[in-house]
Amino acid sequence: MRSTLIYSMLLLLLALSGVLFSSAKAIEVSDLHFTELNKQHGLSDTAVLDIVEDHMGFIWLATSNGLNRYSGYDVKQYHPSDVDPNSLPSGYIQTLFVDSEGKLWVGTNSGLALYQPESDSFKVFNKENSVIKTDLITAISEAKNGDVIFSDKKFLYRYSKQTSQIHVLTQVFKDESFIKVIFEEANRIWVGSNKFGAALIDTETLEVHDTSKVNPWGVSLDIRALHDIAVINGNYWLATNEGLIVLASNGRILKRIQSDDLGVSEEVNSLSISVVGNDIWVGTYIGLFLLSDAAESTISPDYRPNFLHLNSDTYSATGIPSAIVMRVIEDRTGVVWAATFHRGAFKYHPEYASVHFQPVYNSDRHSDDNFSTVWGFAESSDKALYLVSQQKGLGKISRETGKVSFFDFFEEMDPAIHYWDIEIDDQDNIWIASSAGLLVLKDTAEGLELVREYFKGSFIDHIFKSETAIWLQVAVGKVYSINISSIPSPTQRGEVIKAALTEKTGDMLAIYEDGNSNVWFRAGEKLVIYSVNEGRVIQVLDSSNSINSSVYGVHETPSGLWLTTRSDGVIQLDKKSFSVLNKQKRDNQSGFITSTTAVENSIWYSDAKGVHKVHLPTLREADSIPNAQLEFNSLGEGAVIATADKTIYFGGNKGFVKISKQAISASDQVKQTLPPQLYQVNVFGSQG
Repeated sequence: MRSTLIYSMLLLLLALSGVLFSSAKAIEVSDLHFTELNKQHGLSDTAVLDIVEDHMGFIWLATSNGLNRYSGYDVKQYHPSDVDPNSLPSGYIQTLFVDSEGKLWVGTNSGLALYQPESDSFKVFNKENSVIKTDLITAISEAKNGDVIFSDKKFLYRYSKQTSQIHVLTQVFKDESFIKVIFEEANRIWVGSNKFGAALIDTETLEVHDTSKVNPWGVSLDIRALHDIAVINGNYWLATNEGLIVLASNGRILKRIQSDDLGVSEEVNSLSISVVGNDIWVGTYIGLFLLSDAAESTISPDYRPNFLHLNSDTYSATGIPSAIVMRVIEDRTGVVWAATFHRGAFKYHPEYASVHFQPVYNSDRHSDDNFSTVWGFAESSDKALYLVSQQKGLGKISRETGKVSFFDFFEEMDPAIHYWDIEIDDQDNIWIASSAGLLVLKDTAEGLELVREYFKGSFIDHIFKSETAIWLQVAVGKVYSINISSIPSPTQRGEVIKAALTEKTGDMLAIYEDGNSNVWFRAGEKLVIYSVNEGRVIQVLDSSNSINSSVYGVHETPSGLWLTTRSDGVIQLDKKSFSVLNKQKRDNQSGFITSTTAVENSIWYSDAKGVHKVHLPTLREADSIPNAQLEFNSLGEGAVIATADKTIYFGGNKGFVKISKQAISASDQVKQTLPPQLYQVNVFGSQG
């Protein structure tokens, strides 16, 4: 029932403009909007030196003042302790690495640490208990056989997983420097330093070769610093102090991508290289560069990157400042993370753009005491979008401007009548639930036409459209269905059937129709499954199925049934046994979930903290838009729709919020097996 309005806000992100890019192909920049993770969100420090994602989906952030684990909801900090031998050896975290077994390795200023998730503690290796010569661990990688390779400021070490012992591989450089990258291949190991460029180590003889001199592999690099290496499309991409260098597999330099190629005058000291889709993201001392389609491009001396430079010039638009970008990663949900020095971490999804809040008013008087509450949305066969306002009745939303036009039809209605819900059937009849019955309307060229009225004088605040009928509760526990296959005129009634629901659970609200044409009802903290064909209840799901809270939405994928509950978050059930397979870890302080919808392999819902996107099947929160960062629009119970173009609308007591993704063509539809799409959230102006 319409019992509660929950405060929530959506993040306002602005459209990007005024950026530099090459003329080959204009980069779509309107979705490049970053949200920040800093001390206000629980981060221990804003000097983020490295970032990784573990096999559980946690984001780990190395800072100069502790290690941080971000769950999607909150940040847990890890610090050294004089009284706990299983704590971190140092709070200054230089580097992070997740190996092929999912183990997290932490390089600190006081040794190497292995995270032990079963005890939430660390096993420490240092010069006191191993052959490590200096405790400042600067780089970690993995050997071909699964052993862990790491370095201090001069030496390379190997940790054997078979013996759990560390031994010295070799001394790489004569003098100390920060070794930044280790990359093992079949017959050699690349080692990059911030002072001495690149070295190659023969894996059989362990002989060290300076790449600025003759070496067995014909690699000739006269560089001061090598910070990162990535093999992309068969080529080696090197992040150096002079920009990017692309090598062919035979060691020949294909291209140097330097200042002139990237539209800047200063040296492009590059720190990291990451591939996201077909794009290459480069973290540098002067901000973040995105090289569009570079991962699929043929690299030659004539190659000119199509690029975007995110720096102080674009900060107000993108939300990412001019900063030293230490590392860029893409997590399993498609979110791109940027770790910056002294500015915290920033995250962005390739299809996220902005948040649009559309205020809706009861009249031309645009004031805070004249907002109109939006309780529902529906979309017609021609993609026209309608809403129902508690005070104003039916309105039509302009896709272009977001403005709402209300129909004069409702001006003739009793002003005491309130309007609560809306559905549109396959014949484009518009069904409106009101405090005085159920209306069936038609939007014609001549205006709004009343087709039929049902249960006149009855209070109806929730309706649900199945494939063949409209379902509603007229009084507590008294559920009816109206056949929608023949609603031709006011003189012919649709067939009204009272459902044989025997459960005595109070309100019975239809919320879902499964593939067998069974209708699912929310009945308190139970789910009642009603067979239309048999005319009876065939299943009741309750606490024995771990359903302990009201279910607001049901979504089906090949991997299971996904229930969004009021208090327990999202629960995965087996399709046949209805037993619990998985359950979302949700912040209990986030309040009740009020509205939910599903788009492909993600579920969106609103609660007291804002709007959240949950990735399926991992049940990890892929994104969260906190209410503290947008105009307060208390989102209503069940007031949500995901339209045919996968745009999401949430209704509230001030209007609605639109969360939209980039336009995609019919031939470019996203398949369910792909990573979830993150969305654009926009704020409109309004006309009452």
